[in-house]
Amino acid sequence: MKNHVSNKKFHVLLLALLLVFSSFTSVWANEAPIPDFSPWALEDLNEGERYGLFDPSWYYDGFRDQITTERADMILSGIEERLEALGYERTAVETYLIPEMPLARGEFLTQLYNILEKFGLELDGTPEEYFTKMGVLRGTGTGNALDAPCTSEHGVIFGTRLVEAVYNEQDAGSRGFMWLAEKGGNKVYLLGSIHIGDNLVYPVDNSIKEAFGESQALYVEANLFDQSGGMEYFMEKSMYQDGTSIRDHIPAELHEKVIKALELYGIPYEAYSTFKPWSLANNLNAIHTSNSDSLEDGQQAAMLGIDLYFMTKAMLMGMPIVELEGIAFQADMFDGLSKKVQVMYLESIVDAILDPTDEGDEEQDLLKEWLIQWQKGDYESFTESYADSMEEEDEISRELAMMLFGERDENMANKIMELLDAQGEATYFLVVGAGHFTVENSIIDRLKASGYNVQYIAK
Repeated sequence: MKNHVSNKKFHVLLLALLLVFSSFTSVWANEAPIPDFSPWALEDLNEGERYGLFDPSWYYDGFRDQITTERADMILSGIEERLEALGYERTAVETYLIPEMPLARGEFLTQLYNILEKFGLELDGTPEEYFTKMGVLRGTGTGNALDAPCTSEHGVIFGTRLVEAVYNEQDAGSRGFMWLAEKGGNKVYLLGSIHIGDNLVYPVDNSIKEAFGESQALYVEANLFDQSGGMEYFMEKSMYQDGTSIRDHIPAELHEKVIKALELYGIPYEAYSTFKPWSLANNLNAIHTSNSDSLEDGQQAAMLGIDLYFMTKAMLMGMPIVELEGIAFQADMFDGLSKKVQVMYLESIVDAILDPTDEGDEEQDLLKEWLIQWQKGDYESFTESYADSMEEEDEISRELAMMLFGERDENMANKIMELLDAQGEATYFLVVGAGHFTVENSIIDRLKASGYNVQYIAK
């Protein structure tokens, strides 16, 4: 079993470097209900989801109705957690007391104002004056409607804008890992991503948002919102099409472990019995390494990845999303792994789930470490930690490394060079796994070796 333990870091490497397609398949395969929200609120709501201030299930249950005590409490508690994360300490023991329902917009803003006071923030003016100056309260076109009922949507928007305003004041947004490549009048911003995230990664620093805002198109490894054939192809590649099941392709002992691992997460075996080892391993990897308790939680962690955040922003803005590789490409890449390595990959995951070592939650700790480094913009520490995760020399690590790097980096670098060499002037924003900018002969190395001006943007 020593070989399986040595692959723990490579589990995280895969999640940090590859979009987790198979985590979405069970959701996208079913018809989703229609959410209820105001179209003008989309951008704020997208941010609020990332901040973790509300449960996205609210969209389907009276989101534009009068806010409940429970929902108001969740938003206000989330604000307190954000202030504590920024290092603020309570200067008063008392906590907020939500007044008797129904709650008006002005009363909800007063609750936010009281929280800021209790954490010692310097405030001036009335809640209406202060939040107008901070950009939290922007009115309705006919006034601020402070006496109007506060809906769940209003509460989320006020809370989201407040978090963003406080983070901007403290210059506390995540700094990430970003470079700028230039030639003539062309610019390509290169943002290194970690594909599994958490709420504290957001908001991202304004310098990253500004670079995105000045770009004409977003380039990503694969566009998860474009399901015109790519996702269907991915699903076909993920599953056996010949009437067999995973039971027929892996050792009996491993099959028993798979059943136990699925049971542990409350996943019906029948739902994944026809999935190939690499696809099932990806699903279990996403759940385990993100320290989730279920497939749904693993999907949520994937939704918090940096790539999906910018894909969503691009979609809302009507910005073109261009694939560097595509969903089908990555399906073929995984499916091209040897059967032996696929089985080893799956076994290493289920062993990590069912039989944790004395090292504890090494994968979860490493992913958390990388996310903190991304928040701080600590690229040197990330590079060192990432290199350490690449040191294993067993069979599975070697084959996975060959799959992840090399030709992929060369192909992506060539496409970036085409953008830089094009006639005219244009700006593009590119997001790929941070490892592609870190390993030897990385995308950055290849661009510099070809004579392009590439500078790291330090914050």
